[in-house]
Amino acid sequence: MKLSCYLMFFLGSEYIGLFDIVTTEKYRNRGYGSKLIQNILQWGKENGAKYAYLQVILNNTPALNYILS
Repeated sequence: MKLSCYLMFFLGSEYIGLFDIVTTEKYRNRGYGSKLIQNILQWGKENGAKYAYLQVILNNTPALNYILS
């Protein structure tokens, strides 16, 4: 099994924070990262999160393009 994408998250109080989201170059633009984010956000909601935040480094152009699209 090969890893196509992963993310790290924090669930605390009413917040779920997503950071360090990575999709390997070979698997980008196939929706894997979006599906992973959707599933983690749903899991967070089911476990008490009312708010979500995303941490992105300002020079991470692919991540910023994804967020702003």
